[in-house]
Amino acid sequence: MNAPTSVDNRFLPQSAQDYSRRAKHLAWITQRPLQLCQEILAKAYGYSGAHEVRALIAAGRVEGDPESDWLATAGRRMQMEGEFGNRLLDVLAGGNTRADLATLKPRDWLARDIGLAQPWEEHKREFTRVQNSILVASMEEPEALRGTTPLDYGRAYRTSSGDYTIALTAAGQAVRDVLTRWYEEEEGSQPISARAQRDRIAALRARHSGNPWLVANAVLSTGYALSCAGDHSSDAWQDVLTEARTAIALFERILSSEQCARYAGAKLISAGLGFGNEAYSYPSTLFYAGVAALNTNRVSEAIGFLERAYLTDPRDGAGARFSLNYAYAVRAGHAEPPAFWDELTFGQILRAITLIETGDHEAGVDAFAYALVERLWQEFNNGYKRAPRSFTGLLKAAAPVATSHAEAWSTLTAVAKDATVQRVIRDFMAMARRSFYVDLDHDSAFLAEQIRDALDEESTSE
Repeated sequence: MNAPTSVDNRFLPQSAQDYSRRAKHLAWITQRPLQLCQEILAKAYGYSGAHEVRALIAAGRVEGDPESDWLATAGRRMQMEGEFGNRLLDVLAGGNTRADLATLKPRDWLARDIGLAQPWEEHKREFTRVQNSILVASMEEPEALRGTTPLDYGRAYRTSSGDYTIALTAAGQAVRDVLTRWYEEEEGSQPISARAQRDRIAALRARHSGNPWLVANAVLSTGYALSCAGDHSSDAWQDVLTEARTAIALFERILSSEQCARYAGAKLISAGLGFGNEAYSYPSTLFYAGVAALNTNRVSEAIGFLERAYLTDPRDGAGARFSLNYAYAVRAGHAEPPAFWDELTFGQILRAITLIETGDHEAGVDAFAYALVERLWQEFNNGYKRAPRSFTGLLKAAAPVATSHAEAWSTLTAVAKDATVQRVIRDFMAMARRSFYVDLDHDSAFLAEQIRDALDEESTSE
């Protein structure tokens, strides 16, 4: 990939052919004549016109300073691209920086998104992405962009940390871009009516019936609107639940059970297998499935969905732990969760017992140790007075988990009630309280190792 060249900090294409191809791409996006787009592009780059661009290319381009550090180069490039994008809109709107940008057509705004001031390979990739989305939105997509199964839209992708996420295919990226753009248009200067929005999304869904994100879109938009309104009794929750079950089934045709259990959640992952990743919709759909099940009196199903939502998104951006706490209370016959129920505690215990259920006892001990250390960390750093100060308090706070996971809970409590393990925990707690300081990751790893050593000691003595 060639670095972008510049003349007086203005972008200059690598060659006359490069310039011509970029102008053709601009013409396709904006639906303007090619010759006009050559002039528009030259002026957006900051030159007087196409003649000056061709003359500078023929004379030999001026490279950026090869000795400059990468951060300074990246900063100049971002500034160049930002200035170019603003000029491009001004030129498209009439060439006057005070032009009324409201006169621009929707496709004119997309011209900024195709990387016309980026190196060729980056520009080509961004143009293809935007072109695909335009074809999908206009229902003119080629067969390659019209899949029939979820695997046509996304593939399971393992990250460097060992988690899984979904890498979008070209079709998956195009459909997501269309949805994003349509929702942005709702807030634009010429907003589309709600009925027209529903109609075009329904038409898109009919053409892309295997795409899980189009089904998830109905779940998330309706679920969010009902939640914001504080409406927990609407009949619409049944529709949310029905759609959520469908969307989850589609997502899980992309993900295996192992990959679902190790999903990356809402981590900021931007690329995989050549296209972007989508790590938000699956856990969010699980969350709204749980809320919908709870609001339609399906408590056991709600707990199943909410537990999975909490496990797939450790940061819990949706707040699944609060709905899960309430669902546990409903199952136990309480109007509200008892005061000792602690969503921070049961989250780590939930991870511990689900790991034990899959046979990974070592990772289960790690999660259990993390829960113990987190209690101290919350106490020391956040003044969290409800944090259990003993192992007995920890088990009591996490007890709602036990009903759904009786066998794994029994294994965990047997480990935790072991006399040698309890001694290790007491010694660690005493040491931590004397120093009044906890390094969460380091100390939880240390405690987990101590617990495993104690268990090994017990098994050896037997």
